Amino acid sequence: MADPIRIPTVTSPFLRFEALGKLTWSECFAFNRLEIMDNFVGPLMAVPGESQASTRKLACLLYAMMQQQHDISASTAILRDFVKPAGLNYPKVDLLAAEVSTSTPIGRVHWSPSGAPRLHVYCHTIFDLLGACLSEAAHLPALSPEQKERTKRNYFARLASLYSHWCFRLLDTQDQDRRPAKIGLACVGNVIVLGSCIPRVPQIPEGKEVIRKSRFVDLRARGRQEGSKKQILDPTKAERIAQDYGNCAETWTFALLCTLSEESLPKAFGVAVNIPQTLVLEYNEQEERDISRYAPLCVNCEKLMKQIVRWGAPGDKVVENFTAWRWTLHPADV
Repeated sequence: MADPIRIPTVTSPFLRFEALGKLTWSECFAFNRLEIMDNFVGPLMAVPGESQASTRKLACLLYAMMQQQHDISASTAILRDFVKPAGLNYPKVDLLAAEVSTSTPIGRVHWSPSGAPRLHVYCHTIFDLLGACLSEAAHLPALSPEQKERTKRNYFARLASLYSHWCFRLLDTQDQDRRPAKIGLACVGNVIVLGSCIPRVPQIPEGKEVIRKSRFVDLRARGRQEGSKKQILDPTKAERIAQDYGNCAETWTFALLCTLSEESLPKAFGVAVNIPQTLVLEYNEQEERDISRYAPLCVNCEKLMKQIVRWGAPGDKVVENFTAWRWTLHPADV
């Protein structure tokens, strides 16, 4: 009988920063909202180094939004006039593009993921901030031994699952509409991008649509440089799909793919995960398989991904790498 495949154990989700390196998967999956603040966001606010200034600022804003009681039942969006507690260094909150809205109180915060200097995306909600902070904490140098040991089964599936669970716990409410329906993970090399669908913004009736339009405008402006020619995205939704582009958890995935070279495109992979409907207190692989519930690409997402693929990657390798069935957790899928 052949020896079983050995899957290296990755004991901690966050080895990049010493302050987070001792956290275990089980501890992280058991954290409630206050414990996420105290054990993850708080230490991230204090990571040393000038190169981590952006990460500290994102964490400061996330901490401040989680701290506000009104956020628990109402505000999920980043507001331009958000009253920030004194003593912390926050990122700049930009206005939305004029073609989106000139009157909305919703703003946006820039984020450029570590390892991807050409990628620029915008956080609009508290869940976007959480995804950006998790992505930064999970990032490792490309040639580090720990990065080389990471696989879908021992790391990336768990990271996506953890993000989905923390989105559930971020708000103390049973109203699922105030949470995103799905989160999305995209990876290439050592670049990790975690984003989400858009939740309902209860205190701003048009808030969800305003955010969707802002993300759509940003998406429409993207393209890929092929030699001297820039390919422009044409995000025209499929006729039988009611929801237009901008809402999907894969929105930041598309942004990442647009920055990749022909050689890098087939190496990208990712998945969308549904937000759990129940509180899971203890982590184990069976819960990871049952609770996470990988979500297939919708017709819109597959259509746009194929458009990006046709520009530079051979065949449908990229689309395959982002289909849910490729994430089935069995010993050969490492």
